[in-house]
Amino acid sequence: MALDVAMGTGVDAILEAYELQMHEFVQINKDPQFISQVNKSRKDLEKEGMSFRIKAQIQAEQYLTNSWDMIHNEGVDPKVRADLIKSTMRWAGYDAPAVAGVAGAGGGFSVVINLNGKDKGQTYEGELE
Repeated sequence: MALDVAMGTGVDAILEAYELQMHEFVQINKDPQFISQVNKSRKDLEKEGMSFRIKAQIQAEQYLTNSWDMIHNEGVDPKVRADLIKSTMRWAGYDAPAVAGVAGAGGGFSVVINLNGKDKGQTYEGELE
């Protein structure tokens, strides 16, 4: 939405596209982070014009709506839905491994071995070399 505002898209079009009411749009436009993003987008537009990357970002944002619809459509192949969910998680950065406090400074590892149900499992911990 910040890019739409920076590009001078009409308020009515923005309200419709983002399913907002005028009072919500006014509140968003008062938010310091939103103002900062609009200013950054304006600078980018001045510097780069309407570059391929910006066009792709606009399309990608719209594709998220399509992805949402497909994920929630029971008629879509479950494998496709699962891939869309995994991709969305990756794009959002939720698939990144935890960095601090998990394995210590040495990048440790853990192995669990289950011996045909005779043993409840054994955990071995150590450091990668």
